[in-house]
Amino acid sequence: MSDTKTGDVGWNVSCLNDSSYNESELTWFNHSGYFNYTYDGFSMLYPYEVALCSVGIVFNVVSLLALLHVKKPTRRSPFHLALRFLACTDLLFSSADFIYAMSMLLYTNTSEAFSAESLGCWDEILNDFARLCMVPPLVATTGIVIVQAVSILCPLRFSAIVNKRRVLLSLGIPFSLTICIHLSLHIGHLNGRQYGEDCWQHFYGEYLSSSTWYLGLVCTALELFNCALYTFLWWQIKAVLKKDMPSQHAQGIRKDIKLHVTIGLLLVTIILFWTPAVVMLFLMLSIKNDWTFDPYGRFLAQKIAGLFALLNPIIDPIVYGVRLPEVKDGYRRMWTKLSSCWRKKREISKSGTISDNVHGKSFRSRVDP
Repeated sequence: MSDTKTGDVGWNVSCLNDSSYNESELTWFNHSGYFNYTYDGFSMLYPYEVALCSVGIVFNVVSLLALLHVKKPTRRSPFHLALRFLACTDLLFSSADFIYAMSMLLYTNTSEAFSAESLGCWDEILNDFARLCMVPPLVATTGIVIVQAVSILCPLRFSAIVNKRRVLLSLGIPFSLTICIHLSLHIGHLNGRQYGEDCWQHFYGEYLSSSTWYLGLVCTALELFNCALYTFLWWQIKAVLKKDMPSQHAQGIRKDIKLHVTIGLLLVTIILFWTPAVVMLFLMLSIKNDWTFDPYGRFLAQKIAGLFALLNPIIDPIVYGVRLPEVKDGYRRMWTKLSSCWRKKREISKSGTISDNVHGKSFRSRVDP
């Protein structure tokens, strides 16, 4: 098969000699499938995408190290386990999109060294994987909200209901299920064809519609569930705090009020930055179904909405890093450890230099008459 992405509007050459493709399919393949590689407006956005992904990777690596330096009793708590999972999923999302954006940046700017033939279908595989990575951060945020819900609604039974094993299962099972469903969509739409010959037909055919509906509905459902649950929890918190007789439960809630607000802020970041990502998915679907109405504007809106989603992995570490005292302590402990290692390294280097100088002087004193 000979595929090319060059020219003002790219053509899938294998489609041209295949009578099984109808006119609407060719329109979709020859415009939406390849337009984003060559249009200057899209090429201009790839450096911004790479920059945002790079910042997200750095922020989440540093925050993950800080979370690992939190004191042991706190570090082993279910809440901090879910928080580390959030940092890992944000890192995964930023890394997946970084690899895709970097490959597109190399392709659009160095087409001779990074040709379409060498790229093959890897760009679409990376793009598809980056879209799949939208779900895990939402699953992690849902886990954090549920852990907090149990602590508020069932404070006396919290340790019996929530433990490390159950938190790992409740986070791991949805994550694994998401991957399995996504793979099943791929397998279901391959229809027994040889993958290499039908790569572009697969990614821009009915699979795109199915995967977009799946990811869009899952992300929307998780957003609505989180918002509804947190609204109910905040109503419960206010009801407990308004009671005249201060109970032990109320004192515990008042003590953790900063934590409740922090979780609320994490949800706000989801609403602000993940909603555009969901809009991006449905814009992709609308362009596929109707190419005639302002495709260029909708493509540009889709790319900009995707850039907004990349802000979420940047904002999350800032929110819990600034507001949670135990995470701040983790940063301090990490910095102290790094400073100590640096000082030791300098002392070893300095002592080695001094010993070399002393050895040189003693050697010269023996040699000189």
